[in-house]
Amino acid sequence: MKDREMMPYQLPQKLQKEVARILAVTDPDVLFREMREWVVLNVFQVVRLAAMLRLAEDKGWEIPEDIAHVPVASLRLIAYGQLDPSLFLALLGRPAFFRKAKALPLPDQAKIAQNEPLRVMQNKGDYRMVPALSMTDAEIKQVFDGDRIRNDTEQVGYLLEKEAKPSRSGIPEEGALIRTDLKRRGMMVGDCFVPLQMLIDCAETLIKKGYRKASQKS
Repeated sequence: MKDREMMPYQLPQKLQKEVARILAVTDPDVLFREMREWVVLNVFQVVRLAAMLRLAEDKGWEIPEDIAHVPVASLRLIAYGQLDPSLFLALLGRPAFFRKAKALPLPDQAKIAQNEPLRVMQNKGDYRMVPALSMTDAEIKQVFDGDRIRNDTEQVGYLLEKEAKPSRSGIPEEGALIRTDLKRRGMMVGDCFVPLQMLIDCAETLIKKGYRKASQKS
């Protein structure tokens, strides 16, 4: 990729020189050391910004418009020790995951920020260890429940409940309480399962009684 394709806007001259210096690095160890330093530096800067916000709010000072775009809600949580700043940086590009993760206790937030593997259960009791930052949306929904991480049994229960739910095609109309259960060959009426044969018997009874009533009226 050409340099000009990487930078669609004109950088200040000082930053242009810094970008040129970085692109000239030939030793991967040097590059990765600088990347680690960048992460540490940015955690430090986020904490500083959170402290500044806390001071401004404590003093009742109105934040100027040119910096009012800062993520106030997240910085406030960081300032009061309720959000790990590393998690904030790690999930900048994943807002849905961040909304779930920031509700977790701080030790669990740290695990995610450090990309520690988490157990992701399968419905037969097997499991996979998946790096937290590599989890799919479906895995995130399975593993996290509000402000906690589901244990193995709860995850399996979640999967079984998900499998038991019918597809949208099995629901006759929006909000209906009756739905088909193709796997067990029957229907769910509320929370009760009705076998197919019972449905057939009921339908035959209804048809017969309905035919007799119609005959009586005629």
